[in-house]
Amino acid sequence: MKTAWDLSEVDTCPWCFGLNYCAELQNNTTLQYDSFSKVVFNLFSVKNVYFARSGGTEVVIKKLIDKGDDFPDIRSEIKSEDLINFLIEEKLRNFQVCSLETAQIFLKDFAYKNLSYLWTLLNINAEPLLLEIFPKEENWPVPRLLGYCGRTVIEENCGAPLNNIEDLSWHDRAYVALQLLDISFKFTFEHSKFRLYLTDVSPDNIAVNMSNLKASIVDLENAILQRKIERTDTFHYTQHSGTDEYAFSKSGICSRTISDHNIYSICRLLLSPSAPYPMMSGGLLHSSPSTVDAARLFVQIELCVYSTNHVSRFLIVKQIKELIRAELYKVNYYNKH
Repeated sequence: MKTAWDLSEVDTCPWCFGLNYCAELQNNTTLQYDSFSKVVFNLFSVKNVYFARSGGTEVVIKKLIDKGDDFPDIRSEIKSEDLINFLIEEKLRNFQVCSLETAQIFLKDFAYKNLSYLWTLLNINAEPLLLEIFPKEENWPVPRLLGYCGRTVIEENCGAPLNNIEDLSWHDRAYVALQLLDISFKFTFEHSKFRLYLTDVSPDNIAVNMSNLKASIVDLENAILQRKIERTDTFHYTQHSGTDEYAFSKSGICSRTISDHNIYSICRLLLSPSAPYPMMSGGLLHSSPSTVDAARLFVQIELCVYSTNHVSRFLIVKQIKELIRAELYKVNYYNKH
């Protein structure tokens, strides 16, 4: 049976992502088999994600590159200009930046890092770099990045996928919904240098700590990064393109100083009663009790989905949050939890 150390295959690819977690991975990390889902992931390499314990911490090991995906040894060939050119190329890739200036500011934050590590991460999965820019230690709702070893990245385990709370009480789910709306604002407004727009908002990419119901974005692989400009007079309003469709425009997002893309994504893909598969049937706020003013709440949620620039989603979401908070206060939710 493979071990956590076996996953790194560090001898075949020491330059893949880094080496700073290798000692811990080899000496103090063990794969876990204490639940059905962990057995399935760890034995069958589901999405190349593995669950382990490292010291006293529950961790997720992501094997981001297999042997068949090897890059040539390019340690002596990569220059910083190569990284910038790669980032600004107009290609369909999971992680994109809005402009040359965004790319330059982004890479400046990693001036200390080996260029080969950067090159590999940008080619394979930029999520670990985003976890360094939006760190858990500064209260970003993401996993704590623990380190790198060979072909693997090790992150904190933040909990169960969002759909695992489908059968919790309506008020518990409303509490999580409120966090998700806060998250949509946080990534749009609260970083000092950037705005981050998530382009793969799905239940599998959101984890909930089942002990305290704290929500985290656990997959940042798909995103658009924009340099933050304080001027807020030019807005990009996402246009809903159809009842069962979800689309976004990188050029539209990047053409304005602020986009409502994150807000639209949460409303459309997670909260709406018509949220598409794989979201739970009826959306996160399904089966509301009779004491909840569901009609008023869902009118606002659907307005968030179908809004145009005539009605700001930023204002709509503030009203949704007020309605959810009011329902939570009715049942004294915060004092009970």
